[in-house]
Amino acid sequence: MVGRQVILSGDLDVKSPSTFIRGWRPNPWRTQTVELVLQNGVHYLSIYEKNTTKSTKFEDFELKDITEVTMVPSKTHAHAFHIVSGGAPIIVLSGETSMVSRKWIWAFRKALFPRENIAETKKLFLRLVPNADTTRLNLALGIYTVEVSAVAMEMTFTSDVDRACTPVVPFSAVVPTLGQLRLPLTTLGRVTERGSDDNALVVVETNPDISEHGALSLYFATTDGSHESRSKVISVFKKALFQATNNLHDCITYSNWDFDDQL
Repeated sequence: MVGRQVILSGDLDVKSPSTFIRGWRPNPWRTQTVELVLQNGVHYLSIYEKNTTKSTKFEDFELKDITEVTMVPSKTHAHAFHIVSGGAPIIVLSGETSMVSRKWIWAFRKALFPRENIAETKKLFLRLVPNADTTRLNLALGIYTVEVSAVAMEMTFTSDVDRACTPVVPFSAVVPTLGQLRLPLTTLGRVTERGSDDNALVVVETNPDISEHGALSLYFATTDGSHESRSKVISVFKKALFQATNNLHDCITYSNWDFDDQL
């Protein structure tokens, strides 16, 4: 259909909220195919009968005057969230996992509250140090461009040698292993400095229950190896995480982030 853009599509459990009067009791949970759609400048939530053609539409919600998209307690669905308009929820949804629900909440908020898209991105150049997790993920070893925003940490392989000593080797010249990795900020557990003196490293960890890569620890060395440069790297993550806290509100509670001095 002309002018119709599908922003996100997938299967979610869906029900009417308890405050929505439809008969004597709210509808039970049903697994249905859901689409977040932008059509002619208006956002819609389209719901289809699962395992049928897209022509079998169950319901369409015009997403007007939406004030919040937030997690909500549920006795049966640990990852439930609802869409609120005028102080009252219009529909309750739940992904199969926490990550699925977070992905949908973030998509709704980006679409409906554009101000949350405004986030400063910091670019770092860090050397990835090998460990069991780099081997498991088949990550290329060397210098990475690490971009940190309030949405994600994104790593792109830059060179297999220290850029301070030799010219950068183009990524196309070193293809045998994975050279890119994206970690949504909500999956991060801790960012710490470990080790002593010039041998210390910056360690980025993920929470195993909400990261698609499971428990992951990535060790990075800064270009000059100084404590000051490692502190600056940790500060970049800290600022991004606090910005993400303001953007995602209650989602952060589920991330188990530890906001101590070491983050």
